[in-house]
Amino acid sequence: MNDFINILLNKFNKKLIILFFIFIIIFSLISISHALRIANTSALGGGIDFQFSPSVLFMDKINPYEYFLEGNNDNKIMYAQWPSYAHLTYILFAPFTFLDWENARLLWSIINLFIAFFCVVLLSNQKKLSGIKILLACLLFSCSTPFRNCIGTGNQAFLILFVFLSFFLASQNKKNFFLGVSFIKYTFSPVLVFFIYFKNGIKGLFFCSLSCVFGWFIFSYYLDQNIFETLIQPLNVALVAFTQDHARSDIFTIIGYFNYFSNSIYFDLARALIVIFFSILVSKDILKINGNFNHLNLILISSLFLFPHLMYDFIVLLPAFINSLSKIRLLSAKLSLLIILYFWIGIRLIDYILYFVQNENLILSPISTISQFQVAMNFLLLLILYYQNKKLVL
Repeated sequence: MNDFINILLNKFNKKLIILFFIFIIIFSLISISHALRIANTSALGGGIDFQFSPSVLFMDKINPYEYFLEGNNDNKIMYAQWPSYAHLTYILFAPFTFLDWENARLLWSIINLFIAFFCVVLLSNQKKLSGIKILLACLLFSCSTPFRNCIGTGNQAFLILFVFLSFFLASQNKKNFFLGVSFIKYTFSPVLVFFIYFKNGIKGLFFCSLSCVFGWFIFSYYLDQNIFETLIQPLNVALVAFTQDHARSDIFTIIGYFNYFSNSIYFDLARALIVIFFSILVSKDILKINGNFNHLNLILISSLFLFPHLMYDFIVLLPAFINSLSKIRLLSAKLSLLIILYFWIGIRLIDYILYFVQNENLILSPISTISQFQVAMNFLLLLILYYQNKKLVL
């Protein structure tokens, strides 16, 4: 009798698993098609973060930083394509300028899609996941809000994640050189910089700075401008363009809530120094752990809770997801997966529920307002995720 019941339960469980996979396959296809539709539809804000128009200005021998700081008077910088990235960015994206805007953003959305699944497969192979788990990772990742946002807006976060895969290169110098490309998006830099310095010393810093230094020199030479004048222009743009209203989970933003000090001209500098101090502590903590995968994973998690990041940046939780999936039997792994799925799916689901409760109807993309409580809670969840992933190593 017990054997018969076990057989029935096994068949029932298999049917549930099949139905589950059918459901997420359908949802995944909808999510991917929706992301590509957004990416290539101007009315939906397609490609608003893709650094296309600043690259066009650069190729036309117009300094995009100066053009933006002077007021973007002719609106040659489209949407939110503010040139707040390092000089190397506009050299890397120069090939896109040989295409018109429509074809350039279509190509970039396809490249992002390819990078996304390449990262899933490579990271899964590093943890020796089974085929079914790799499929599950691909499906859940493509169902996530950060995945759709990153492809839809054309943000460079997938490129940053791809560059971080350089951790798996055998040559230390090549590894540091290619990791330096990630400095184009400065919010992922502090922990990585200190980690490389404490691990490889001045030599490591030299190699990781080469790519962006070359980019800076080439940028200045092409525009025939003084290298010392162009050096801090990306930072000047970032200070003008930055707003913490949409940041999700970081200590830099939380410090900014102390309005008593915010009127000081040194306030932003002070909180940046505080975050740099914590970056030093975190990088030393990560060095206590062995393994390139673990270093990659913990640096990306800690970057999210130290400096401001928007929703699309949470695609960098992919290594943590793969790591937790590989050790799913452990309680720490289960807790990590729940936290990641909250960031990938739960936050947006809450937005839909709140919008429906308040307006008694549903729309495709409700606009969310991020409260100080949510930022603080997300910060704490990322801290928990960081320490749970450390436990998975120990």
